[in-house]
Amino acid sequence: MNRFSAHTALLLSVLLAPMPVAAADYVWLIGGGYDLDSSQAQIEQNVLWVSRLLKQIPGARTQRIYFDDGDNPAPDVKAQLPLRGDDGLEPLRRLFAHGHVAGYRYRNHVLPQVDGGTEHAQLLAKLEQEIAALRPNDRLLIVFNGHGTRSRRDVLGNRLWLWNGTSLDVRGFDTLLARVPPTVPVRFVFTQCYAGAFARLATDGRKNRCGFLAESEDQPAEGCSAGVDADDYRDYTTYFFAALSGRTRLDEPLPFDPDLDGDGRVSLHEAHLYALRAGESADLPRATSEVFLERWQPWYADWRGLFGRNGDALPENIYAKLADAQTAVLGLPLEDRALRRELKQRRARELLQARALQRRQRRQLQHIGAIQREIHRVVERRWPQLPSPVNVPADAAAHSELNDIAGFIRAHARYAELVLAQDRYAANEDALLALERRQTQFDKVLRLRKLARLQGRFQAEASVADREGYQRLLSCEQQGL
Repeated sequence: MNRFSAHTALLLSVLLAPMPVAAADYVWLIGGGYDLDSSQAQIEQNVLWVSRLLKQIPGARTQRIYFDDGDNPAPDVKAQLPLRGDDGLEPLRRLFAHGHVAGYRYRNHVLPQVDGGTEHAQLLAKLEQEIAALRPNDRLLIVFNGHGTRSRRDVLGNRLWLWNGTSLDVRGFDTLLARVPPTVPVRFVFTQCYAGAFARLATDGRKNRCGFLAESEDQPAEGCSAGVDADDYRDYTTYFFAALSGRTRLDEPLPFDPDLDGDGRVSLHEAHLYALRAGESADLPRATSEVFLERWQPWYADWRGLFGRNGDALPENIYAKLADAQTAVLGLPLEDRALRRELKQRRARELLQARALQRRQRRQLQHIGAIQREIHRVVERRWPQLPSPVNVPADAAAHSELNDIAGFIRAHARYAELVLAQDRYAANEDALLALERRQTQFDKVLRLRKLARLQGRFQAEASVADREGYQRLLSCEQQGL
């Protein structure tokens, strides 16, 4: 072959060779409840908001949304109807309420695109198809908004609740993800109660996986309100994705810059740290790298030792910086002994307040129940077929009989007393939640200081293999969208 022919052959081989396929980003948004009553509007709104945000953030992503019963037009969301002064059916809602008062209506979800439902068999079939289409070096992000349940016998038995009373536990999810090509990074954000158990998907020697959890394996999480007012949402989703978008859920500036390393982008890990630091909720979230550190923790490094002795400075790391910032916001002393003393005193005061509120709630609940039974007996004598559900239909006001019943209840001599008792009960519920949220802000200081010292000890004492495992998780978590 002459030089010209050889050159031509080389050129043709280059031109005809298959072009490398660019890696793609895939997102699975999975949400909903296990039945109609557990599919609260906040879950739906979280899925909708995250979906919109991901479309606005630069970069091409393929979204898949799996929610409740899929594209079935039947109602699958429980939405709260705020009580108004002109709500003619308010007396009916108050008569059948358990403690607090809220009217509900059931409707179909408002998600513009749903790729399937979440019933176990249906969902897994869809996800297996998605996994089969993944190519080397693609990336996968999984976000779950919904409910979780705890197994008291085995942490790997903690479950995601799925539609129609089905579920998927840690083992089942691990089996599913085992089919993902090993070169595909899998990142997950789980916001359900007892989510911490799913850290095992990444911390038990699994490569190329990492995640972020709203709570520990044995604690409930926020995020299951039937209300549709986003201003009331304080869940992990709200803060995590606000950090990634650069604006709050209400499209307001963030209170501080989540780009902690100043590289011009917000990684998933930085979004988590922002949620941990800025979240005004009862959630105490964790990343898989943090769970790794805690599982590595030597048996002799008890809580007190990791908290530090008097006068000990925190190691210089991101957790120490966040701990100092949180301490300053709460007006707490930085010195260890004084900090422990102040936190102990505040805990004691708030515990007394919480116990007093709980006692008051129990008394109020008994009082409310007694009034309701008295009114109910009178109403039932006149209307033996009295409707009993709390969730009076949204369009029921047009029903003349229901209006007559509501008017009769309103005219009862003890109705005003019922209104007052229920409103007080609701106010006490809000106060209890506020106490829990405030206590979590103090717990953050302890957790951040513990992580600061634990990371410092890890850097000094960990084996080469442990360092590699920890760095693998950090590298995965520090990716962006």
